[in-house]
Amino acid sequence: MIRKLTEKDAQNLDLIGVLVFNINKNYSETEKEFWGDAVERTSPTAFQKEIIQNNVLAYFEKEQVLGSVAYEIKGTEAKFGMLSVNLQDHGKRIGSQLCRAMEDDLMSQGVSKLHLELLVPRNYESENKNNIRDWYERNGFESVDRIQAEDFPNLPFQQLLIESDFIKMTKNL
Repeated sequence: MIRKLTEKDAQNLDLIGVLVFNINKNYSETEKEFWGDAVERTSPTAFQKEIIQNNVLAYFEKEQVLGSVAYEIKGTEAKFGMLSVNLQDHGKRIGSQLCRAMEDDLMSQGVSKLHLELLVPRNYESENKNNIRDWYERNGFESVDRIQAEDFPNLPFQQLLIESDFIKMTKNL
């Protein structure tokens, strides 16, 4: 079952703890070449704010959360990030289901364009990141720009272990 998290969920410290642990664990595996072991993708406080200020969908199975995605709406456009599925649950189409539910919610709110930014190495090809980019392309996204990580506000690019860029991707809904 997929459902949008509420302010009440943001106060459920057990749920927040599981979500944050799973997001950080997932990103520590999929982006370890960029950050090493020291950087966490989110914190309990930051994720609580994400739920309250934006939109977060979570995938539950038997009351256990297996994945989540966060997205922000600005007019007729939206941007999403922190799409995360527990490592042991990869390959079960949970990410696809979360994206479809997010897109349905966005379209019901009049959003017509969806954006994401994918962190990639600047000077070599990463099989893992290529697989992720291919997955997004199979799901209707197209690459529209490539921007140096140093040009992104609020990104701790000084902590990056390798020179990196963001591939900006867009999908019309």
